[in-house]
Amino acid sequence: MKRLYLAGLWFAFVLAAPAAGAQRDAQAARSASAPAKTAAAAAPRLHVDGKYFKDPGGRVVVLRGVSLIELHDVVLKRPGAEFMIDLVTDPARGWHAKVVRLPVFPGYYLPDPQGYVKDYLEPAVDYCTAKGLYCIIDWHYGESPFKRDEETRRFWADIAPRFK
Repeated sequence: MKRLYLAGLWFAFVLAAPAAGAQRDAQAARSASAPAKTAAAAAPRLHVDGKYFKDPGGRVVVLRGVSLIELHDVVLKRPGAEFMIDLVTDPARGWHAKVVRLPVFPGYYLPDPQGYVKDYLEPAVDYCTAKGLYCIIDWHYGESPFKRDEETRRFWADIAPRFK
């Protein structure tokens, strides 16, 4: 049931996203129709107090967010990470998202971890940060986690210190 629900969410998101070609140079032409990019204040560091996330001033923070599809696909098969982040966080669309989940699939990451971070993950995290958004990096795979324990530990040992 959970897989069906997640597949439905993914399918709905893909249908809602505008279709685009794979060439990155075509992104410049499409960016004119993207929501305006504006600089934002950095998202404040949060802490947990009981069952609440709170900001440094002690105010309760409600996190609302969306997930992108795998960053490799967003960059190569869609209009690009910046375009998609702008689209799903555009206040005019009424989504009010302040959190963007960035799934990382082992099949794209493992062949070249440093290249993946440089080409896909780091630019997306930096862009979210510049917009005052929170990011959730998701080490994402569909099979049994017991098969990927060592890979998962290596991934987080590399990624966690970079994006603290």
